[in-house]
Amino acid sequence: MSFKQRQQFDEIYAQHKNLVATFIRLRLSRSADQDEVFQDTWIDFFHTLAKETPKYPRSYLLKIAYRKTLKMNQEQRLNLLPLSTPMVAPKENPDLRELMDHALSQLTPERRDVFVMKHKLNLNYEEISLVLDIPTGTVASRLHGAIKDLRTALIRSGLETSFGDRK
Repeated sequence: MSFKQRQQFDEIYAQHKNLVATFIRLRLSRSADQDEVFQDTWIDFFHTLAKETPKYPRSYLLKIAYRKTLKMNQEQRLNLLPLSTPMVAPKENPDLRELMDHALSQLTPERRDVFVMKHKLNLNYEEISLVLDIPTGTVASRLHGAIKDLRTALIRSGLETSFGDRK
């Protein structure tokens, strides 16, 4: 790797390390797994940068991290709760964050991923499309479905929403 490529890597790392770390933390619960995926993501990116410069480094990094978190989750699947285990409902007087976390946990993984990328990581539709390898129309559809499902879940929990009643 040339000095210029190393400098480019350092700049990209400084610019995107927090985003990549946040993305991984949202997808993996164990700290050791988060650290491993974070390091592996940057190692893969380093090797890629030695060969070519990705057109969209941020999206490329998140795509690497997304695939690595999927693989990690598949490897850890035996440690997950069975699907028949009911999710723990929020306590009697939950705050908004607990309600939202519970509602997010009820979304399909596809809808949750798109919602989190859009609203927690502030990615645009094109970036989400690149990370997930899906068309931008599918991103829009999943995001719309996620918002609809979240609205329904929050209303069922008794929360008055500011979404407005649409009839």
